[in-house]
Amino acid sequence: MPDETERKLAGQLRKLRSFHLEIQRSWLLEQNQRLVAIAHEIDEFKRKEELNAEFDRAEKWFTETVEREQEETEKLLAAYQKQLEAK
Repeated sequence: MPDETERKLAGQLRKLRSFHLEIQRSWLLEQNQRLVAIAHEIDEFKRKEELNAEFDRAEKWFTETVEREQEETEKLLAAYQKQLEAK
């Protein structure tokens, strides 16, 4: 049967384990919060990159369309101008 010293030691060891587990729990919580913040940053970066890529595609399409239709647009503008001058 354990004596008084052994019982006190066992009680202190339980408190120590409990304290150690609480420290680990706190550390894990902090690490999870950091991971969530990092994941959020990565998602935000990807979203901005996709948005920039879409903007670049739209700008390229617009530029190509303007260049491709420039001659026809100029002809139409000239025809409209003639109609305005004829009135």
